[in-house]
Amino acid sequence: MSSMVQHLVWSVALVLVAGSACVAPEVKPAPDAVQTAATGATPTTLPCTFSFANDKLRYNLCPLLHRHKGHEETDGKAIEVDPRPIKIRVVEETPPTRTTSVYSIGLRGPLDWNGTLPAELQCPKGTWICLIGKVENIRPSHPSEPKRRLQVIPVAGAPNLAPRAQLGKRRIYETNDTEMQYLIHGGAYTDRPQMAYFQFICDAHSQEPSEPTYLWRWNGTHTFEWKSRHACRAASHITTTAPGATEVPSPGGSDDSEDPIAEPPEVPEEVPEHVRPHPVLVLGTVVGTILYVLFLLHDAHMHVSRLLDER
Repeated sequence: MSSMVQHLVWSVALVLVAGSACVAPEVKPAPDAVQTAATGATPTTLPCTFSFANDKLRYNLCPLLHRHKGHEETDGKAIEVDPRPIKIRVVEETPPTRTTSVYSIGLRGPLDWNGTLPAELQCPKGTWICLIGKVENIRPSHPSEPKRRLQVIPVAGAPNLAPRAQLGKRRIYETNDTEMQYLIHGGAYTDRPQMAYFQFICDAHSQEPSEPTYLWRWNGTHTFEWKSRHACRAASHITTTAPGATEVPSPGGSDDSEDPIAEPPEVPEEVPEHVRPHPVLVLGTVVGTILYVLFLLHDAHMHVSRLLDER
């Protein structure tokens, strides 16, 4: 019996070793699925035209990222733009208080610096996207209580703006299109890097000019959803680019292997794919546990038998 158990234990050990070798490696995004801005100086405008799948999929987000007013068909006329930053207000009930956060999103350049406001109460110069100033904590039962600024978070800005576009995994079934993801970096708060993550969703019936909406904030990632007809591939035949904008070059270099976006799972029990245990390892662990229990029972049985024999 003891010899048999030992052989089984060694078999399970071999299964565990083989299983660890069979674990699928983490899949990196294909080079043609990611596009990054050219390295060097911080861009004065965000790149807004992209192509994927060997130039078969083309997107033109210039009307959104460069804040065009009305339609993009200009017939050679000057494009009217909205220079104002986008404001997104997020209200959260935090009893006994209410917290209001306001994002200021400057897509055409850095946010204006307020010379009359203390530096610690606003994001540093060169910030493009910021959770700024309007973070307030008010107790509804104390209307006369002064508002307090709790956080000033630079989300994205110079000198490490590093705009990056990639195709997401989510498919929009209504339009048979794919989600376009756009990342803007460069912020930092309490020594944690920050970035803005825009999910562009094709919506052929959207009213333009459209604006993003807030989704979630987690682990330094501030996520927004932007539904627009300009996010549809059907509109990708438009090749005009706003003045000063340039098309993103073909991807290359280390940026192509950047880690996936850090996103909280929709279901708390969900395990991210890259850390999900391999089935062989799970089976080996279960079998090994059962055999270990049998081994302990066998050892206890032998010990009791020896005690009885001694008597």
